[in-house]
Amino acid sequence: MAVLNAVYVSAGVPFGGLTGVTIYRPTAPLTPGTAPTTLATNYVIESVTPTNNTIMGKRPAADGGDNGWWMVAGTIEGSAVMQIPSGTSPTPVGGEFFVVTTDVNGQNVEVDSAGAQVSRRFVIHSPAESVSTTEYRKISCSVIVDKFLS
Repeated sequence: MAVLNAVYVSAGVPFGGLTGVTIYRPTAPLTPGTAPTTLATNYVIESVTPTNNTIMGKRPAADGGDNGWWMVAGTIEGSAVMQIPSGTSPTPVGGEFFVVTTDVNGQNVEVDSAGAQVSRRFVIHSPAESVSTTEYRKISCSVIVDKFLS
């Protein structure tokens, strides 16, 4: 891929991010991780920003005053920007997903408290239309993490 005005491109990734990411399409929506169809490979995830949401409720007293509150873990949601590798690669649609475990240097993107690698399945929803430049296309989309890998 030629990059206008480039003088040096490290690792062949002109805009950074996670490279070589594969997009999958579930063949069975009730068990999406079981034999999914590989949509295409070599997508570049420029950025992905998951947020650990919490759900909070307030517990009012009988007279409506403060009587405490509670919180529970919610879903992990965020947004992503991805480059589509070629003009013949399909644009991802809602329900398709990608899995992130390591970065371009093979380093773990996330580890748990014991130092073990964490793998996250990001499910795409609400993808924008692809934007084309002279060399590549990219989209922004919302993502939600499937904590119940099946």
